[in-house]
Amino acid sequence: MKRSHWLTGLVILLSFFLMMTLLNNVIEMGERLSSVHPYLSGVFYVLIGVFALWIGTVPIWWIIKSPVYDYSSLLRGENAEPDNSELEKFKRALSRDEEDIKRLEGKKEDELKEALVRLIAEKERQADETIVQSSLLTFLTTAISPNGLIDVAAVIYYNVKMVGSMVKLFGIRPSVMNIAKIFRNVFLTAFVVNQLEELEINEYLEEMLESFGDVAAGKILSKTMDSLIQGTLSAFVTLKIGYAAKTALLDPNKTKAKGFRRYVRRRSRQTLVKEVLPRSVSAVPRGFGKAIEMMLRRMTKGSKQGA
Repeated sequence: MKRSHWLTGLVILLSFFLMMTLLNNVIEMGERLSSVHPYLSGVFYVLIGVFALWIGTVPIWWIIKSPVYDYSSLLRGENAEPDNSELEKFKRALSRDEEDIKRLEGKKEDELKEALVRLIAEKERQADETIVQSSLLTFLTTAISPNGLIDVAAVIYYNVKMVGSMVKLFGIRPSVMNIAKIFRNVFLTAFVVNQLEELEINEYLEEMLESFGDVAAGKILSKTMDSLIQGTLSAFVTLKIGYAAKTALLDPNKTKAKGFRRYVRRRSRQTLVKEVLPRSVSAVPRGFGKAIEMMLRRMTKGSKQGA
């Protein structure tokens, strides 16, 4: 209990610092735009207001529009087998378009259960692709963007949108407690990314790599490492948030199981190395892509040695 109170206090404190930092960044950006034209700053403040309003209304919209169901009894046969009334509830939740409705139409009991399991498995694959795409977009935006405010907005937007897409896909929402945890992790990530923007680590990195005799790597990575670290961290945490949110939707009890966090970290790390970073190479400038490839080779080599 004490640990929980300590973590809650830390989150509140970090959230306060994030809000103050964001407010300062918004005011600075507004003043810069005002020096160009007063209308620009006005439009900017309106957009910021709309964005803040969207963040505040998204969880409320989830709570109003989507129910809380536990698919674990259907997927893994935990507790009691779902009865006909539960199967019908699952059917209504998962029937998001005409194709889903046609696939489930007329099916009863065991046949309906098997069809629902297959449909959820298909939607899980779609959710995994959504998670990868959101991580990739977060990486590219935070790695290339020169502005900390844009980095924070990108982290919040892509993560909230990712979870919202899964809520719509599965037709259910997380519990209020899990929604609070998701937003806590999103804002903590935004805070860390914003703080990294303030650090100047290029010189330290170059000196460190050169001390190991890796002069070429030091020259290449030192020019892009600030952005690369922000992008990689943002992408990795987006993967963690995505996989944890998917589990909270489909099997909430699994999030409390021992080893769950370790599983999420391991899967996120594997997806980052095997999918997100390789896809990002073709979407960034050539020099930046070389730095990613170099980091990817080292990460892949390290994971093989660890195995």
